[in-house]
Amino acid sequence: MFPIARLATLAIVLSLLDLALVDVQARPTQNLSDDDLLANGQKAQQLNAAFKNLTVDDACSTGDQACISGDLANCVDDKWQTTSCRGSQQCFALPSVKQQGVNVACTSERSAESLISATGATGG
Repeated sequence: MFPIARLATLAIVLSLLDLALVDVQARPTQNLSDDDLLANGQKAQQLNAAFKNLTVDDACSTGDQACISGDLANCVDDKWQTTSCRGSQQCFALPSVKQQGVNVACTSERSAESLISATGATGG
């Protein structure tokens, strides 16, 4: 079970996210342990660090998702295709709060940092 403070923090962070891809109220959520949340946050950090060096010319496998130069990237026919994020948003790996893993989506840097921090992950 989550501590009440952690749930409140996650609720605030989720309300700040402007993600058209996530409909938080439409589906039931699965409770994650604090360890799972932390692992998701750390995985998001690792991916965001790796994305900084990724280019459209790098190899990929069809179906892969990533961030390239702040844009959302999908691998189609083993080649990266990018889509610009709207406004001042950028692409980030974000820790899932529903299940183990991460999501790749456009949001503000502040929202991405807040969501990662709320998992307990530290160091950027």
